[in-house]
Amino acid sequence: GAFSVGGIVAFPIWVWASQRSFKCAFFLYAMFMLAGACTSAAALYIRSVPLLFVGRAISGGELGIWYTNELLIYLAIPSNDRGYWLGLLFATSAVSYTTAPALASSLTSVAAVVS
Repeated sequence: GAFSVGGIVAFPIWVWASQRSFKCAFFLYAMFMLAGACTSAAALYIRSVPLLFVGRAISGGELGIWYTNELLIYLAIPSNDRGYWLGLLFATSAVSYTTAPALASSLTSVAAVVS
Protein backbone atom coordinates (compact mmCIF):
# COMPACT_ATOMS: atom_id res chain seq x y z
CA GLY A 1 0.00 0.00 0.00
CA ALA A 2 2.15 2.88 1.27
CA PHE A 3 5.18 1.56 -0.60
CA SER A 4 3.30 1.64 -3.93
CA VAL A 5 1.87 5.09 -3.26
CA GLY A 6 5.39 6.40 -2.72
CA GLY A 7 6.49 4.95 -6.05
CA ILE A 8 3.62 6.63 -7.90
CA VAL A 9 4.14 9.99 -6.17
CA ALA A 10 7.89 9.95 -6.88
CA PHE A 11 7.45 9.30 -10.60
CA PRO A 12 7.03 12.98 -11.71
CA ILE A 13 10.04 13.95 -9.59
CA TRP A 14 12.05 11.17 -11.19
CA VAL A 15 11.03 12.26 -14.70
CA TRP A 16 12.31 15.76 -13.92
CA ALA A 17 15.56 14.40 -12.47
CA SER A 18 16.19 11.98 -15.32
CA GLN A 19 15.77 14.77 -17.87
CA ARG A 20 18.61 16.61 -16.17
CA SER A 21 21.07 13.69 -16.06
CA PHE A 22 21.54 10.10 -15.00
CA LYS A 23 23.65 11.26 -12.06
CA CYS A 24 20.75 13.36 -10.82
CA ALA A 25 18.41 10.35 -11.11
CA PHE A 26 20.81 8.12 -9.15
CA PHE A 27 21.23 10.85 -6.52
CA LEU A 28 17.45 11.10 -6.17
CA TYR A 29 17.28 7.33 -5.73
CA ALA A 30 19.81 7.47 -2.89
CA MET A 31 18.02 10.39 -1.23
CA PHE A 32 14.71 8.50 -1.16
CA MET A 33 16.46 5.53 0.46
CA LEU A 34 18.15 7.72 3.08
CA ALA A 35 15.04 9.76 3.85
CA GLY A 36 12.93 6.60 4.14
CA ALA A 37 15.44 4.95 6.49
CA CYS A 38 15.71 8.04 8.71
CA THR A 39 11.92 8.46 8.88
CA SER A 40 11.47 4.77 9.73
CA ALA A 41 14.13 5.03 12.44
CA ALA A 42 12.36 8.04 13.94
CA ALA A 43 9.04 6.19 13.80
CA LEU A 44 10.48 3.20 15.61
CA TYR A 45 12.07 5.43 18.22
CA ILE A 46 8.87 7.31 19.05
CA ARG A 47 6.72 4.21 18.39
CA SER A 48 4.54 5.90 15.80
CA VAL A 49 2.78 3.61 13.34
CA PRO A 50 1.56 6.49 11.09
CA LEU A 51 5.11 7.83 10.82
CA LEU A 52 6.31 4.33 9.97
CA PHE A 53 3.86 4.30 7.04
CA VAL A 54 5.25 7.68 5.94
CA GLY A 55 8.76 6.20 6.03
CA ARG A 56 7.57 3.25 3.94
CA ALA A 57 5.95 5.63 1.44
CA ILE A 58 9.20 7.59 1.12
CA SER A 59 11.10 4.34 0.61
CA GLY A 60 8.48 3.38 -1.97
CA GLY A 61 9.59 6.36 -4.01
CA GLU A 62 12.94 4.63 -4.29
CA LEU A 63 11.32 1.48 -5.66
CA GLY A 64 9.39 3.36 -8.33
CA ILE A 65 12.57 5.15 -9.34
CA TRP A 66 14.61 1.94 -9.41
CA TYR A 67 12.39 0.05 -11.86
CA THR A 68 11.95 3.07 -14.07
CA ASN A 69 15.71 3.68 -14.08
CA GLU A 70 16.26 0.11 -15.24
CA LEU A 71 13.73 0.52 -18.05
CA LEU A 72 15.26 3.83 -19.10
CA ILE A 73 18.73 2.29 -19.20
CA TYR A 74 17.47 -0.43 -21.56
CA LEU A 75 15.67 2.07 -23.76
CA ALA A 76 17.99 5.08 -23.87
CA ILE A 77 21.56 3.87 -23.37
CA PRO A 78 23.50 2.41 -26.30
CA SER A 79 24.26 -1.28 -25.82
CA ASN A 80 28.03 -0.72 -25.54
CA ASP A 81 27.51 1.59 -22.49
CA ARG A 82 24.55 -0.25 -20.98
CA GLY A 83 26.63 -2.70 -18.93
CA TYR A 84 28.30 0.10 -16.99
CA TRP A 85 25.01 1.78 -16.04
CA LEU A 86 23.24 -1.49 -15.18
CA GLY A 87 26.24 -2.50 -13.07
CA LEU A 88 26.08 0.84 -11.27
CA LEU A 89 22.33 0.47 -10.70
CA PHE A 90 22.63 -3.05 -9.30
CA ALA A 91 25.72 -2.21 -7.20
CA THR A 92 24.03 0.81 -5.62
CA SER A 93 20.94 -1.30 -5.01
CA ALA A 94 22.97 -3.94 -3.19
CA VAL A 95 24.66 -1.29 -1.08
CA SER A 96 21.41 0.52 -0.31
CA TYR A 97 19.50 -2.64 0.60
CA THR A 98 22.17 -3.63 3.10
CA THR A 99 23.04 -0.20 4.50
CA ALA A 100 19.54 1.31 4.77
CA PRO A 101 18.28 -1.19 7.39
CA ALA A 102 21.62 -0.96 9.18
CA LEU A 103 21.39 2.83 9.19
CA ALA A 104 17.83 2.76 10.51
CA SER A 105 18.85 0.32 13.24
CA SER A 106 21.91 2.37 14.16
CA LEU A 107 19.93 5.61 14.33
CA THR A 108 17.34 3.93 16.52
CA SER A 109 20.07 2.57 18.84
CA VAL A 110 21.78 5.97 19.07
CA ALA A 111 18.45 7.64 19.84
CA ALA A 112 17.78 5.10 22.57
CA VAL A 113 21.20 5.74 24.17
CA VAL A 114 20.83 9.53 23.94
CA SER A 115 17.45 9.59 25.67
